[in-house]
Formats: sequence, C-alpha cells, structure tokens
Amino acid sequence: QIVRPTLVDTVSLGLIEEALPAALTNDASISVAYNNQVTLVGGARGLFELTSTGFAAINTDAVTAIVAYADSLVVANASGLYIYDSGLSKSPITDSLTGTINALAVRGDELWIGTTAGLYLFTNDQLSSFDSTMAAKSLATFTGSSDIVVTTVAGQLEAYRHDGTNWIRRDLSTEGALDAVVPAAGGRMVGTSGGTLLTRVSIEAGKAGWQGQAIDSAPEAEAATGVQAIASDPT
Repeated sequence: QIVRPTLVDTVSLGLIEEALPAALTNDASISVAYNNQVTLVGGARGLFELTSTGFAAINTDAVTAIVAYADSLVVANASGLYIYDSGLSKSPITDSLTGTINALAVRGDELWIGTTAGLYLFTNDQLSSFDSTMAAKSLATFTGSSDIVVTTVAGQLEAYRHDGTNWIRRDLSTEGALDAVVPAAGGRMVGTSGGTLLTRVSIEAGKAGWQGQAIDSAPEAEAATGVQAIASDPT
C-alpha cells in the first residue's frame, strides 16, 4: 500500500504540565495510572486524583502500586487492594491475599499481584497463587507479552510463561549476573548487568544465555553501556 504525502495530515498534540502534589515531591516510589478520563498518582504519602484545578488528595495511606485494569483503576496499599470509582472500595480478593502488596501488573485480562509473601494471578474471576515465588518486589509485563518477569525481595529474577497448559517458571538468575530484566516484543527479554544492555538468546535446546545488545542498528555497533534503567516497549 502506498500513502501519498499529500494525504497525510500533521497533528499537533497539546501537552499540559502539572506539578506533582507537594506531598509526593522527591518521592522515588510514585505510581501513575489513567483509565476512563481519571488519572491517579500515588506514593509514600498518599493517593491523589488529577482534576481540572490540579491534584486533589484522596487519602494519606502509602500507595505501592496503581494500574488500569478492565474499566477500573486498581490501587494497592498496606491495607490491601482497592478499586477506584469516584472513591476507593476494597476489592473482595484482598482477604485471599497473604502479605503486603508490593507490585501490580496487567497483561490483557490478567491482573498480576506481587506481595511480600508470594505471587498471585487474578483472571476470569479466579485467583491463583504461585508457591514457587516466595516474595515479589516488582513485576514486569504488558499486553501481548509472552512473559511475566518477577524480581523477588531477595533480588532473584524469574520469569513465567504459559505453554498452553501450565505456567512454566524459569530462574533467570542462574543465567548470569543480571541486575534487571524486562520482557520485550516478539517473545524476547532484555536485561542489564553492570550497566551493559543485554538480550536473552538460546544457546542450545533448553538452555539460554545473555549477550550484549546495541542500541544502534549498525552491524558493527557495540553493546550499549551506562544503562541506568530499562522498561518494556510493546512495539
């Protein structure tokens, strides 16, 4: 298909800058999520909603995670899991969770919940747990991803992938001295080690390793170094 330049319109998107609530200034644990015209921001000193006049405080409970799930915004704090719809209401699955919620992630219709006591998956109105994960600190996945990457409280890295029948767990920490790992498009995974960008590759049947990944697409480009943080890009 050929698109003529004369048929392409230029669109300018206006950006509005909003200062964070004073209570969240210099907070390194901020979570932000948007759904159905509602934007929530949360951190160690509370939960706030962005309104036409700025941020309005909802409560002062420390927020550990916020995600957009289905038609709602899901908020995690020390008291459990909450659904936000013009106000917070406690999720009925809170009583089935053990430990304090550290992380939330969404993959399609799956809500993943990481707590100080384990890993949980809520989907199709069913909650299941993964006994092999003892304590989850952070989660990384996205809609369309093949993997859910878990960083445990102890710093261990592991990934879960469904083989059509069961969830298969892989201990990524045994594959190298990795600092961070996130899933990428096309079933890939990228990570860092000592500031060097890496990509996961198959070595032989059933075995995998990590090799340097360049940012530049030139064939002779070397692996990127000085990397401070990575995040998933579904594209």
